[in-house]
Formats: sequence, C-alpha cells, structure tokens
Amino acid sequence: MTRLRRLSLTVLFVAAALGAAIPVSADIPEHAEEITTHLEFNGYTAGEEDGWLTFSHPERLSFTMQTYQGGILLQSWFGGTEYAGEHPGEFHTVVNSMNAGATTMRLYVDNDGDLAMEAWYPGTYDKETFSSFLDAWEDDGATLLGSHYDALSHLVE
Repeated sequence: MTRLRRLSLTVLFVAAALGAAIPVSADIPEHAEEITTHLEFNGYTAGEEDGWLTFSHPERLSFTMQTYQGGILLQSWFGGTEYAGEHPGEFHTVVNSMNAGATTMRLYVDNDGDLAMEAWYPGTYDKETFSSFLDAWEDDGATLLGSHYDALSHLVE
C-alpha cells in the first residue's frame, strides 16, 4: 500500500471516528406548532423533553419527535426485560420478524437492550402527507405489536 493511500485511509478513519463521537442534538422540527395542533386534534397530548417533542395517546403508540437528516424522526421505545438481556438471540429474532412486516417503521434492539421503533418523514411538515405518514406509523405500531404480542410479552416491559 502506498504511503499516500495509507494517509488517506488514516484521515478517513479519524474523520469517521470524530463524526461518530459528536453527539447529535435534538432539535424541535420546523412548524412544531402546526404539528402539535395536528396531533392534538388526533387525540395526542403534547410535551417537550430535552429538545424533543413528546406525544402520548391513551390508545396509540406514544413517541418522541425531532429533526433529523433533513426531515422529522419519530421514535418510541419499550424497555427490554432481564429475560431479553439473557436471551438476545430470541429478542433479535422477534425484532427481525417485526421488521419483515413493517411498512414505515424500522425496529432494532438499541445499546441499552431496549426495543427501539422509529420512522423518518422526509422534508418539512405538510398536513396531507404527514397525515398519511402518521397513519402508516400508527398502523405499523398496532399491527406489529399486536401480531408479536405473545413473543414480546416476556422481552419488553
């Protein structure tokens, strides 16, 4: 390997490492008031925590919201149980099965051993397209959690 190529690879590695070390700040999305009004109309209760908008609902999946990569990121978590920590292969198998049926969401086991659910809406808020996105988010949440209820019952709290 040439000296220049080694230097280039070293620079890329250092840049990637530094980029990974910089925390991503949570920012409230543009049009937060319109989004909040929209979601409150749909029965959600809005709040704010650590730079994230929070939305809870008595019958639907609660979530947080922030700007991310030129769009809006919705996230929801369920704490992993002690059993899930002792059986990570089983937990990952269930999560992979959920991903196979997901439309809008992606699901994964995060570094804390929790079930993370998220979806990304590109661009800025538009009432019509955000409504469709929210419908898909809510449908994924209900369908995936419902169809995997038995398997998840001992994996998440």
